[in-house]
Amino acid sequence: MKIEMNEALLVGYAPIDDEHRALLGLVNAFFVLVESGADRQTVYDAVDGLSVNFAIHCEHEKGWMLAHRYPDTANHLDDHVKLIGELGAMLYRMDEACDDALAEVAKFIENWFADHVKHGDRPLGKFLKERAVKTGV
Repeated sequence: MKIEMNEALLVGYAPIDDEHRALLGLVNAFFVLVESGADRQTVYDAVDGLSVNFAIHCEHEKGWMLAHRYPDTANHLDDHVKLIGELGAMLYRMDEACDDALAEVAKFIENWFADHVKHGDRPLGKFLKERAVKTGV
């Protein structure tokens, strides 16, 4: 499993696209760990690292949304909260459960990332790009 950065995952606002590229590097490294049968602690640390980096990225997006008064900020932030909560729940299940939890985490991240970019970050990227053109920022 690997997620390639492609046109469908670009949002049109360079700071977000750059952070998404970095996140995809971490996501793909996690996939490699899962597929290679890495030990549970290594995989757990990778998911924890993903959670931290997703949270940092979410904070950056929150800052851009608030600074530019993005009209769908509440819904977008709600989606971020759900992601962080779900990743935390998956970490808990990994502690308690079998290797099926790893496949569940991988599939969740793959699906969430593509869906969130399409329905959440693309509209945000378009909005921020238009604001940058209008304000020269």
